[in-house]
Amino acid sequence: MLSMEKLLLTLIGIVSIVSIVGSLSDDMRIIEAKRDENCLNTALKSIDLAITNAIGGGRATGYVFLPVRVSYECTGRSVRVTVGNKSASLNYPFKLACGGEAYLAGRFEASWRREARGEATLVLSWSGVGG
Repeated sequence: MLSMEKLLLTLIGIVSIVSIVGSLSDDMRIIEAKRDENCLNTALKSIDLAITNAIGGGRATGYVFLPVRVSYECTGRSVRVTVGNKSASLNYPFKLACGGEAYLAGRFEASWRREARGEATLVLSWSGVGG
């Protein structure tokens, strides 16, 4: 009879562990998704601040920390930012040039470049520890 009790207790323990691990796995996915969303929003705000400051002739002075890799790419008049499986775009009324990856501590910087045809292009880049 003792072996039957041990078997039942072992089964209950295994079922408990499996249910806890499954729950933790789901919780970790939720935490990762929230982290990606927060990093995406932080990167978008930092990019917008850098571009806005460049319009006025200044530059962004605030550093940000991005614990996950943030990819950014400019096409025409928009910049697309991607973190994990989340992405968003910012659109501007002027031409942008950029592309790269931001990671860890740093800041986005934007500066104007004059093209051969006389058009001005805003160049966005990441300056920091990672990327």
